[in-house]
Amino acid sequence: MRQIFTILAVIPSLVASRTTVASSPITSVAPIVATSPSQGAETITPERVNEMLGAKLFDPSGTTGLWNAPPRTVATLLNLPTESETSYESSFRSYTPGGEAKIVGCRVFSTILTGDHGKAVELSFMLANKGDIMAFLDGNDRSAYEVFCNVQRRTPTATVFSTPGMIRRYEAEIRKDNSLLEASLTKLFGTFKGGSFGRGASTTERGKRWDWNGTTFFLAAPSGEYVVLRLIPTATFDDNQSDRKGFEKAKEEIPDRIQRKQNGDVLLEVPQVDQGPKGYCVPATFARVMRYYGLHADMDLMAKAGNTTAGGGTFLASENAGIFNLLGEAGLHVSPNSCRISMRDIKTHIDRGEPIILGINLSKEYLARISSRNAGRENVTDWGDWSRGLTTYRAKAPQLAGGTLAHSCLIVGYNLTTGEIALSDSWSKETHPLWALVEEVGAAAQGAATVISF
Repeated sequence: MRQIFTILAVIPSLVASRTTVASSPITSVAPIVATSPSQGAETITPERVNEMLGAKLFDPSGTTGLWNAPPRTVATLLNLPTESETSYESSFRSYTPGGEAKIVGCRVFSTILTGDHGKAVELSFMLANKGDIMAFLDGNDRSAYEVFCNVQRRTPTATVFSTPGMIRRYEAEIRKDNSLLEASLTKLFGTFKGGSFGRGASTTERGKRWDWNGTTFFLAAPSGEYVVLRLIPTATFDDNQSDRKGFEKAKEEIPDRIQRKQNGDVLLEVPQVDQGPKGYCVPATFARVMRYYGLHADMDLMAKAGNTTAGGGTFLASENAGIFNLLGEAGLHVSPNSCRISMRDIKTHIDRGEPIILGINLSKEYLARISSRNAGRENVTDWGDWSRGLTTYRAKAPQLAGGTLAHSCLIVGYNLTTGEIALSDSWSKETHPLWALVEEVGAAAQGAATVISF
């Protein structure tokens, strides 16, 4: 049976840390200095660009450009909390689910900055989109929403609420935002050029581009999906081999991303992506793996590739098919349902540096048991005693079958001595994994897991 995954960020026992909701990206911190305007762009001042963005990103004095700045410096300017920070990448993200922040009158639902090896590589403003479907609920939908909530309280399932009216409203706002941004960018920079960014039929965005000062301002609005303004180094935007180069660089570093601890824990250093209020566990999980392998991806692009429904709801098989070409061109391949939930298979892939994508049916008992036990695991000093104490839980593992909350996450580690595996979720900015017995995960899993390998 194919399983659709639509978990929202609403698991209170495991979501202790939520990305800070910023009311506006504007701050009073000193702006990053920009390089001199290119020929023909003398009238386009940094002040005018800052005014359009609503953030003091560019300054005419100095010689250091935006793309040479440390990502944390740029994030501070935009008041973006840390989402992920590993030895090789970083990301900073704020959610404004009500769209309080604005660019030229368009609501900004999230702002995302990504960095690679100490340099900022992309800044994206996500405007109207299908993932933030709840922002388009109005009074006409209230009674239906109350019925939905009552059903969910009785029998929680991985279902996202939406109505035809909500879908019409977000699609109309996508068209409106796209028109407003196009007009504003054209007024500032002049006539646009057609452009596309990305590789593969499902993972390429087509839109309009304006180039200024080494930065490409790229506006894309895939039909029924989202409207996004991306700031990308022009050299990167024009490099058709950027994904392959990113993967080759990542492949060289993968052995250093396998962490082995004295207690027997073996963990992969994998980027975090916080799905926030969206039911995007599958797109966020795949985006994490893409970034691990040095590929351009965000969860909204992954939602587009996987034909995710409004609000959330993605078949793993659809996501696998959607990113197939991108992976192949970069030098990777996807192996659906190839990894059994066994310590032997999991160890094989983790030792190779390959994160494992897991589909799992969660239950309240599973969430309570794993959350409670992990709180104790953080303070263990006698690992032999800890391992012996897991015997009781191992015998009760079959009780965790039959959960109704369909979810997707990553297997990122194992411990042979204790018989545990490490799971990492996308429903918060928390990077610490949750440890569960392999038998417990096997009981709750949808079946064999998927591996993207090299």
